[in-house]
Amino acid sequence: MRRISREGWRRRKIAEYYQRRDDERIQKREDNMITPEYVEWEKAQERAAFESKMRRDEALEKQSQVQQRKTMADTSNQDSAVPAQLKDLMLIFAGNAYFTIRNNTTGNRFTFRVSVSKPNPQFPNPVHFVSVLCGPDNRTNYAYIGFVSKALQYRHAVKSIITEQAVSVQAFKWLLARVATKQPLPPEVQIWHEGRCCRCGRMLTVPESIEHGLGPECYGRI
Repeated sequence: MRRISREGWRRRKIAEYYQRRDDERIQKREDNMITPEYVEWEKAQERAAFESKMRRDEALEKQSQVQQRKTMADTSNQDSAVPAQLKDLMLIFAGNAYFTIRNNTTGNRFTFRVSVSKPNPQFPNPVHFVSVLCGPDNRTNYAYIGFVSKALQYRHAVKSIITEQAVSVQAFKWLLARVATKQPLPPEVQIWHEGRCCRCGRMLTVPESIEHGLGPECYGRI
């Protein structure tokens, strides 16, 4: 079956409509119900009204198509943004990660170090050891708090100097739950992976310093 274009279909419908109306007028004229002048005037009026309706329908259809494309584009942008954030979360378990999470609403900020274990009798399957920064030196002042299993289950260290009820531990457990369920972070929570100072090369963990590319001391000297 041969397919016709939309314009061809439109022209055929118009021709069928006018043919039907012409047949009706001829029949009325034969019955002496209307004059030839009236027939021509009525045909012009109906043609103008019919073409106006067709143009209006086409405009509505184009508007609908534009709105549909816009909706699809917005959905695509949202879908691409979520995997990008989830990728940042999964970098936590890359093997030797330093990162900071900050809640812009409460002002809380915690820096963690997550490193993968080497094969040993105690941990035959690789686990990730978690430590939290608790001093001024962001390379050495970390306190061990627990580990994360391959199934993304957190186990708190019994001998840790930081209790499981500490805000920093609760913050990490909350973040881990987001990673395990592949949920993006809410807008008020940010995650920052470590950076390096462009002047002295030291590690940066403060979000503002990572954004500037300079540590606080080097930033003050420039």
